[in-house]
Amino acid sequence: NWAPSKFHTNISINTQCSSCHLTGAYGLTGKPATATHSTVTSNCESCHRSTSSWQSVQFTHAAANAVGTGTCDTCHNGSTSAKAKSANHIPIPAGSAKCDSCHRSQVSFATAVTMNHTVVATATCKSCHNGSFLSAGAQGALAKPANHVPEAQLLNGSAMDCRACHSSTTSWATERMDHNNSMGGGAGWCTGCHLTGKNYLGRMDKKSLLHEYKPKAGVAAPTDCSASGCHRPLGNKGATYSKWD
Repeated sequence: NWAPSKFHTNISINTQCSSCHLTGAYGLTGKPATATHSTVTSNCESCHRSTSSWQSVQFTHAAANAVGTGTCDTCHNGSTSAKAKSANHIPIPAGSAKCDSCHRSQVSFATAVTMNHTVVATATCKSCHNGSFLSAGAQGALAKPANHVPEAQLLNGSAMDCRACHSSTTSWATERMDHNNSMGGGAGWCTGCHLTGKNYLGRMDKKSLLHEYKPKAGVAAPTDCSASGCHRPLGNKGATYSKWD
């Protein structure tokens, strides 16, 4: 009985595995179809380090697939045996964002990760910064805190993206408020944020609605800062949406 033999005992693991195992010649185990195996054509032993089990793998990336070449998703795409992005990975636009845009290590996806917002510039900030991806990366894709200004009460505010006010991809504090042409009377109440007692983040001034109101016969108390006859946009004091006086 020729089997079992001890063939590998007498053959050096040195660029010779593929001569038998690449195509499955001689009835030996061959490389699986490229749909499940990475697209290599030689040197099995550059990754497979055991003669008893193919599962003992230490993958070695070729220079052509080094970090910065943008070729990671040739294999890491969910169609081959190479590990692909997880189901809870932040959503990325097709085409522009490559694995090595953010992942800079060829040993572990979890190390040397720096978020590159440039490659996701075509996506909305809210597609990631919505509370669903808090564990992504080193910090997570942070979502707005509970005491964020209620943008939904601004004129069409629910459709506004984070970048309407936040212009930096490194600090949320770099921002300039976009009031989106809001006005009182249902198109965005100033008092929604600027009324004394409101506890929203930001540097907005807060005042009592009646801080300058003097009762007069026939003159109703204002229902909003913009309806007071003082502050712009309906009054005549200050710069519209940015300065009270």
